[in-house]
Amino acid sequence: EEHVNLLLLNYCFGHQNSSLLFFPYGALVNFINHDYNQPNVELRWSTSSQHHFTDAYNLTLDNVKDMKNTGLMLEFVATREIRAGEEIFLNYGESFENAWNAHAKSWVSIPLDSSVGTAYTQDLNKINTIRTQQEQRRHPYSDNVFTSCYYSYAGHNKKNRDGLYTWIKSKTIFFVKNLRPCLILDRHESGSNDHDDKSDFMYTVGILNRFGLTEEERLPDRQRHIVTAVPRNAIKFSNKIYTTDQHMSSAFRHEIHLEETVFPLQWQ
Repeated sequence: EEHVNLLLLNYCFGHQNSSLLFFPYGALVNFINHDYNQPNVELRWSTSSQHHFTDAYNLTLDNVKDMKNTGLMLEFVATREIRAGEEIFLNYGESFENAWNAHAKSWVSIPLDSSVGTAYTQDLNKINTIRTQQEQRRHPYSDNVFTSCYYSYAGHNKKNRDGLYTWIKSKTIFFVKNLRPCLILDRHESGSNDHDDKSDFMYTVGILNRFGLTEEERLPDRQRHIVTAVPRNAIKFSNKIYTTDQHMSSAFRHEIHLEETVFPLQWQ
């Protein structure tokens, strides 16, 4: 399970002679890509007085390990004039470059239709028609995905005449907090004039609970909750936990190395 525990490694700063890792959380930091030959920024420790520690070089390894709050700040400093619209690049270090080249050379792609049974949700979410549960028994989707629906249980207190609930569109319905697992029970022609949904079908779904829902959004235990007239754009394919590319044991993992002039000797 080592690969699961190292998901953040690619975004951490470290040094080849140390097990110490720094995870940055500043805005847009993780969008700065690697360029070994032509970087246009470099990292330096900030000396601004707004931070708890203004001189990283005076801190011992124990000082850093015992820190209970933020205080160290690395700054990206331009090494040359950068034009408007030009991409920012940082040199992640020689060991990163060598590790990436070795990884790319040995990489073997896994076909989407292989026995591994993987599929990308961004591709599935483009399809117009979703299979029902009955159809999925004969032609199942890949094991790494499931269907989920935008639905607010708190906003559906009245059943229709068939004893079911009707999907209600609202200004906030497509917020991520309303996305939850659902089962596709039936599909029928929509006859809808809703220009937000280009599908020819509407769906009847079974709504399920998920981790993290508020009490008002959780369905009562052992209660079947069926919703009709669900448009296609309210149904999404989602990844099952630990099944995305970043969780693959063969995924590339290597920290960004800080230069010798930046990473204090006493931390090594």
